[in-house]
Parts: sequence; structure tokens; C-alpha cells
Amino acid sequence: MALAETVYLTPEEYFSIESNTITKYEYHKGQIYAMAGASIVHNEIVSNLLFAINKILSKEPCKIYPSDLRLRIEKEDLYTYPDAMIVCGKPEMLLNRNDTILNPKIIFEVLSNSTESYDRSKKFSLYRNIPSLKEYVLISSRSIKVEKFKSVGNGEWLFKDFNEFESFQLEFLDFKNLIPVNELYSKIDWSLAEPIPEIEKIHMV
Repeated sequence: MALAETVYLTPEEYFSIESNTITKYEYHKGQIYAMAGASIVHNEIVSNLLFAINKILSKEPCKIYPSDLRLRIEKEDLYTYPDAMIVCGKPEMLLNRNDTILNPKIIFEVLSNSTESYDRSKKFSLYRNIPSLKEYVLISSRSIKVEKFKSVGNGEWLFKDFNEFESFQLEFLDFKNLIPVNELYSKIDWSLAEPIPEIEKIHMV
């Protein structure tokens, strides 16, 4: 049986598809991939994150944007939707579009069972091709934990994680406010969280 021919879409065709559906798609080198819907805990964490960051950005020349704003990585021919992005100074937008940004300074992803492996590996490798990116923050949706990667130049990134009793800092902003990890998990009902995958349970024993 003959293999089905792979269909490659242009960015314009991708934009057209997205404009006619409520589904978000990631575009990578001519292929599109439907992005999974987020759980209630995932959405509550993103909401808490936006609230916490907006408080400390109120007098700064930086803004945080939620996942409705598309990100373009030109070097990787990628369009995607991070859970949140911080942009400092004037946003650089894709030509003739007001929904696609080019210059995030910090990217946040809330981890879920379906996306964690991708967010940690392939997606992070794609994000590292953004010239403006200085920090990448991963937030667990199954436990109280934040992991942060900081660019130290020459393609190297420094890793540090933070537990529920700690606070973390966004070091590449012009202020030094600490963000308590617990603040990102305010009012979370953990009974609604995704179950820990069996392979992780084995590793925890």
C-alpha cells in the first residue's frame, strides 16, 4: 500500500486554518499540530502566574502576555503558543500581524502529562534559538515546584529548581522582586490535578 503524501502548508495557509477554528495549532516547517486543551489546574496556575507577575511589572517597561499570543521563531520556522511570555520594551511583531510576537525575554510553560517531555526537551531546544530569550521557566501542575533555566552565554544555560518554601527571581529584568513559589499555587484543588504517571511513581519509590 502506498504511503500517503505529506502535505506541507505555507504560513499563510496555517493562518487561514487558525482563523476559521477555535483550535490552536503549532506550526513547524510546514506541518501543523493541534495543541491539547489545558486542565483546570493548569489554567489556575497560569492565572496565578499572570497575577503575580503583573503585580511586580506595574511600574516596569515590561509586559506579560498569556497563551493567546502566538510566538514566531524564524530560525526554526516555528509558530507556537507558550503559556506566558514576558516582553521588555517595544514588542517586535511579525510583519503585518498583531497576534504574533518575535522577542520574548522570558517564557513560561506549565507542565502537563501530555506536554512535559516536549516542553523539557525539543521545545526548549527550539526556544533557545530566540535571540532575545534569557530565561525559561517550567511550572509543575502535579506538585509545587518551579524549574528555571537562565542563559549564561555561549549557548549555555544554568538550571535551578525551587520548592514550595522558596522564592525565585527573574534575573534579567531590571528589578529584583522575589516570587514565592506558593503564590503560583494559590487556591489550587489538588484533587483535580492530573495523576502522576506510573513511570514517575516507580522512580519515586
